[in-house]
Amino acid sequence: MISVMIADGSMAERLAALSNACFAQPWSSRSFQSEFAKGSVVLLARADSVDVGFAVMERSFDEGYISNVAVISDARRQGVGRMLVRRLIGCAQAEKLSRILLEVRVGNTAAIELYSSEGFCTIARRREFYERPREDAYTMELILKGESH
Repeated sequence: MISVMIADGSMAERLAALSNACFAQPWSSRSFQSEFAKGSVVLLARADSVDVGFAVMERSFDEGYISNVAVISDARRQGVGRMLVRRLIGCAQAEKLSRILLEVRVGNTAAIELYSSEGFCTIARRREFYERPREDAYTMELILKGESH
């Protein structure tokens, strides 16, 4: 069974280990501590008592920005990413944010399909946004219902 919880600063090392397992340029425990310090929403997903993923959403004024979503390879395509994204959307709605933005690698079709299926639309392409490997990003946006600009 998969569960998603709000993470706290005591989990920074665990989150960094997950990031290291998922990315060529992982976040450090210090990076996660910085996210906690600025009030970002940080989620941790677990399956059968094993950490399998995380997600981070920064908040600025009335907007959310999903800065990181990661799921370990053994847990992909099992709904973990969808659970994390839906929980972030729920947090944004509870805080009455007007929209959520994110960037995604143009080659990450699984993530693009997930975000699209949750209502995100592509609004821009950012050239050479990512490194290792260098790749463009799509900026995607979700306008939250009941909110206006």
